[in-house]
Amino acid sequence: MKAMDAMQNDDDPTSYIFYLVGQSSSDGLVPLRELLVQIYEKWDHIAKRKGLTTQCPISFTEEEIREGRCQGEEWAVAFNEYENLRAQLLGKDGGISLPRRIVQRGCLKPSETQR
Repeated sequence: MKAMDAMQNDDDPTSYIFYLVGQSSSDGLVPLRELLVQIYEKWDHIAKRKGLTTQCPISFTEEEIREGRCQGEEWAVAFNEYENLRAQLLGKDGGISLPRRIVQRGCLKPSETQR
């Protein structure tokens, strides 16, 4: 798993770090940790592009990377299951589809169901 690959610049994973820091409170730390691993793995390229001569400020052992990737794959499966369930229950736009009988009984006006 690579953290939000579709939305980030693969050449420079640092471009996406602030978004993932913000999302950590709702999505957990797994995507952020994966992004940090990507930064660690691509540091030489990132530093060269930005004209930096410093070593990467973060580091991971091979064991930490392997363990994190396994957790990331498990997280991705669970997250996709959650998103699929949410879409089934709420619809793709997040709205709730009310049963027609609630509208017919006069509980809600038809215009209130069109949210």
